[in-house]
Amino acid sequence: MTDKTEARYWNTKHAADYLGISPATLNRMRLTGDGPRYAKAGSRVIYAPSDLDVWVEANKRTFTTEKIKHRVGGGITPAVLPHHRTYGSVYGGS
Repeated sequence: MTDKTEARYWNTKHAADYLGISPATLNRMRLTGDGPRYAKAGSRVIYAPSDLDVWVEANKRTFTTEKIKHRVGGGITPAVLPHHRTYGSVYGGS
């Protein structure tokens, strides 16, 4: 088999190794729509290394309360959420 750094597409295990996460985490992220772009080759899930790099870049944060707002055209648009939320009457506030 070709070394994963030379392969054009990687399976879930190789993609997860590259990202430093478990294959189960990558699978869950794929199911929830939080993970990187992927393709299907028959029943196999495959990842382009360039898509993994794009996903990592799009998910960089400056501070911990910075969140992802929504996906745009297969990419991700980051958004900043306020540090404090107002819960209104649910928690006795106004």
